[in-house]
Amino acid sequence: MKLFKTLSIATLLCTATVAQAQTASKEYVFKPYTFIGVQGGITNTQLTEYTYKKWAPQGALSFGGYFLPYLGARLQANSFSWIDHYNGHSMLYDTYLGPNVDVLLNISGLVRPHRFNRLDVVLLAGGGLTYPLKQQKFPANADASLWTPMVKGGAQLNLNVSKRVALNLEGGMQRVFNHFEGTDGDKFWPYAMLGLSFRLGKQQRTVAPAATPVVQEVIEEQHVETTPVQPVAEEKKIVEEKKPEPKAVPAKQTENVFFRIGRAAIGTQQAKDADRIAQWAKDHPQATIQLTGYADKGTGTARVNQAISERRVAAVKDALVKRGIKASRIATEAKGDTEQPFAENNKNRVVIAISEEK
Repeated sequence: MKLFKTLSIATLLCTATVAQAQTASKEYVFKPYTFIGVQGGITNTQLTEYTYKKWAPQGALSFGGYFLPYLGARLQANSFSWIDHYNGHSMLYDTYLGPNVDVLLNISGLVRPHRFNRLDVVLLAGGGLTYPLKQQKFPANADASLWTPMVKGGAQLNLNVSKRVALNLEGGMQRVFNHFEGTDGDKFWPYAMLGLSFRLGKQQRTVAPAATPVVQEVIEEQHVETTPVQPVAEEKKIVEEKKPEPKAVPAKQTENVFFRIGRAAIGTQQAKDADRIAQWAKDHPQATIQLTGYADKGTGTARVNQAISERRVAAVKDALVKRGIKASRIATEAKGDTEQPFAENNKNRVVIAISEEK
């Protein structure tokens, strides 16, 4: 059992350090994908109290997929063999084969869903059926059922060597519910397997959007009519004095405060945007500010996107208040992903500030 103690310790250590074992410099938008896998290893067939321990070969073929960064499932064809002695008789079960379905919980995807994780720590649990394809030297009076249920649980470490290929080490316990001549054969069998998996779906990486130029709306210039100076006498020149035209000042301003995926904090770029909004508001003390927060529809769920749009609006409002703008001049609204003001998905991680004089 030393092998499985070592595997358990390694799993705990990898889980504790999973946040550091990533490619942190890039972001991606998760896309659901499917995979196929092949594995080979060993299992320890501890059948009854009369059985000596016997390591036997085990293999598996899998087809599955991930629907969320942290949740997936697989359909697996498992095959293993065992050799045993029963009441002095030699028994050989070759090719014990059966299907099983496993649920996969990716801890790495749960901790950091917006990163390409170089190392995935996966917990798994499932169950299925087993069937002996061939029996040799089996005692005639032994009562062995054919199709028998089985359950399993364990963990898997996946090293993603590329976006398509992953090496994996899997270990755990499986239990086949079977009886032989009244003797309880329901024992937990430890197993360990190495394998390869190949991703069939597409995972799209995207770089955080750069800040776009500020869009400002300017109303038509207001011209002030001037009245020429009346002549003093007919013989004197008529002198017209024109007052200088006032400088065009916008009565309305639109500012876009963009955020990175999954973020709502005010960073360097967002602080510069807040400075421009606050300065305009100070120059126009009668103006009010409408803040509307959004989230991109390409990632997350409606509930998650609504929550993050609310946090983004609150962060921009707090930044303006800290810059001397009264909270009574600021109105807020969060629309999540129900509206997408920009055609490009990534630009919809935004708070749009519309400042307008009344």
